[in-house]
Amino acid sequence: MNERPKIGTLSGEVYDAGGQAVPYATISLYDAQNPESLVDGAISEDNGKFLLKEIPAGIFIVKVQSMGYAEVTLEEKVKFFPGRSEAVNLGRIQLADAVQELSEVTVEAERELYVNSIDRQTYAVGSDLSAEGGVAQDVLQNIPMVEVDTDGNISLRGSENVRILINGKPSKLMGSDPATLMEQIPSNMIDKVEVITNPSAKFSPEGSAGIINVVLKKDRKGGVFGGVTASAGSYDNYGLSANVNRYSDGLNLNASYSFRQRNRLAEQDVFRTNFDEDGQVESIMEQTSDRKMGRDSHMFQLGAEYSWGKNTLGMNGGLNFSGRSSYNNLLTSNRDADGNILSEFQQISNSNDDGINQNIGIDYERTFNKPGQKLTANFTFANGDMTRYSTFGTREINDVDYNDRNINFQLDYVHPLSQKWKLETGWQTTYNKIDQNTKVSTSDSGEDFISDPSRSNHFVYDELVNSFYGVMNGKFSEKLQAQLGFRVEQAQIASELITEETDRYPNDYFAFYPSLHLNYNLTDKDKLKASYSRRVSRPGVRQLNPFEDRSNEQNIRTGNPYLSPSFTDSYELGHTHNFSWGSLSSIAYYRYSTEDITRVNYREDDIVYSTYANLASTQNAGFDFMLMAQPTDWWKVMGSANLFYQYMDPGDEYPELSVAEGFAYNLSMNNTFDLWKGASLQAMVRYSAPRNVTNGERDAFIFSNIAVKQKMLKNKMSATLKVNDPFNLMQFQIKNWDPYYYQDMTFNMLFQTVDLALTYNFGQSNHSKKGRSKGRTSGGGDDMDMGF
Repeated sequence: MNERPKIGTLSGEVYDAGGQAVPYATISLYDAQNPESLVDGAISEDNGKFLLKEIPAGIFIVKVQSMGYAEVTLEEKVKFFPGRSEAVNLGRIQLADAVQELSEVTVEAERELYVNSIDRQTYAVGSDLSAEGGVAQDVLQNIPMVEVDTDGNISLRGSENVRILINGKPSKLMGSDPATLMEQIPSNMIDKVEVITNPSAKFSPEGSAGIINVVLKKDRKGGVFGGVTASAGSYDNYGLSANVNRYSDGLNLNASYSFRQRNRLAEQDVFRTNFDEDGQVESIMEQTSDRKMGRDSHMFQLGAEYSWGKNTLGMNGGLNFSGRSSYNNLLTSNRDADGNILSEFQQISNSNDDGINQNIGIDYERTFNKPGQKLTANFTFANGDMTRYSTFGTREINDVDYNDRNINFQLDYVHPLSQKWKLETGWQTTYNKIDQNTKVSTSDSGEDFISDPSRSNHFVYDELVNSFYGVMNGKFSEKLQAQLGFRVEQAQIASELITEETDRYPNDYFAFYPSLHLNYNLTDKDKLKASYSRRVSRPGVRQLNPFEDRSNEQNIRTGNPYLSPSFTDSYELGHTHNFSWGSLSSIAYYRYSTEDITRVNYREDDIVYSTYANLASTQNAGFDFMLMAQPTDWWKVMGSANLFYQYMDPGDEYPELSVAEGFAYNLSMNNTFDLWKGASLQAMVRYSAPRNVTNGERDAFIFSNIAVKQKMLKNKMSATLKVNDPFNLMQFQIKNWDPYYYQDMTFNMLFQTVDLALTYNFGQSNHSKKGRSKGRTSGGGDDMDMGF
């Protein structure tokens, strides 16, 4: 192919069935004599237009694909011969939705579960059977590199310093806690999840481990359509969600409602041995607890978007009512070194939350005559209020008032400099204020509770961040693409502990965040990518607030108001090889963090305190492997492995903490089988190997699930049966120690559940084309646009 003269130019426009332009569609050019040989490719602009230049002489097959749509292979081949017309315009190419009922023929093209592109890994939720009728947390549990622990905390490559975004933006609709957020978004509202381990400077630098972007569905199909999903499962877990969408003449209206009731049971055992200064056993403590946690929510969302000319204006709003309850029966036994009982007591704790969260958003987009030139603006405001009433036996009452207010404004501009290069710039301002007022009352008799000012706590957190970024994006050649970016940020942060004498903890700083991304096409089937970025992890309110959580008097949790932000330099080198039956991707990465924010434990007066500290440095190095394969027409496999080394140095400031280092790995396998017409089965298993933590280690754990789905009524209705943890292997065990104690804690969240979900989709979209198409495994395109 390299000897052929490059004489051809190919152009066209990509549209959906509703007449809307499809941006970022992949246009691929294959050699007609060798259909597996990719010759060239392009990505459509925001207006759907695309252009390929310097195409060699020959006959080619054109394929067009975009996530959420059925792949199109043009029937007529494209020909370029010397002496003939060198420019071919394909006109308008229409894509049908991945599962669309047409007037005569049904298109059943399944979206690929995983797509690997230059800067992110994308997971299509609609192809994940085990997420049917669930929530976002269920979706994340099935994504490689992502872990969700028993408290709902989310980590990426073993680090909890990960940024969670909704549609590319921070969301406060369900509160400031990502775990709460992921427990309340219904999975059927999610279109895809993007994992971005080394984001460019266009993104906010928060989250040293990277970004998890949850993209919600946004349909622009003509007509009126929607769906209803109802689910029921073990432990009285229920869900109901409904959505309706209308699109016509540039106006898109959508509304949705969801109800969730989720109950969880848990058992926890703690065994601790305390030592004196000579290393002899001083005392022994044993605890067992039975916990029941419940959560319910009612979430309403409305949205409207109108396009006219080169302008698009959108507005959306949301309202969420939520409640949470917690019951804990704690039994504690203290013994001396000889095993004689010193004390035994029982504590029953109850906690009830009521919350309401609101948010509004306005989006504006303006395109210009110049292809690719675009101006966008976004404003969001969110406010959340929560009250909590907790009792701890007959000795203590906590009464909490909590408010979280967030404002975000962002302005982005894209300007093409040439056919191969473009400049992106933007400004972002975010303001966040959290006010938590905890009033503690205590009693010796269990009757007359008296306010305890020494234990009460009023904590206020203020954060104002202004930032500007610039990104240069383009191609040096057909093989080499590059992106160079920078971001400057001024952060003004302060927290206050309001008592009779208010303590203020200011933390203002200016920071510079560069980024570099390179992509090199070795061959038609092999691609290399390399990247660097600088990131930051700012401490959260839970990590900062010095209030002591004494729900367990033997294990007290508290924050550290003196925490500093942690800065991380992140490097990655990746390779992707495409086979005829799938693809194999591998990534080597290294992260170096200073002032890393880490949970630490220490013993004082026979009590173990859990708090947070800035370690001197943390280093992480590892390899990610991802295999996508389709051995047969009825079997698809997605396998992944993450092997990493971690070194945590507490530094001289914490001599009681030891260096924690060691190797660990995670393995996962996801198999999907087509059983018979309309029926499929999915089985997933994940193994997380033991790993070292500060002054301790966490044992291995296994999580698995099996789901079966049956489509009915011409694919308008489906039933999904899912079993979580079918072999009852899921439990966490953490061991901590120092010279004065050794503690072994086993936490068993009763994950073994059975859930049934029924989904019905209604409405008819306005389509004119007929035909049948099917999807294929894709290794992703060459899109260097690293924003949303």
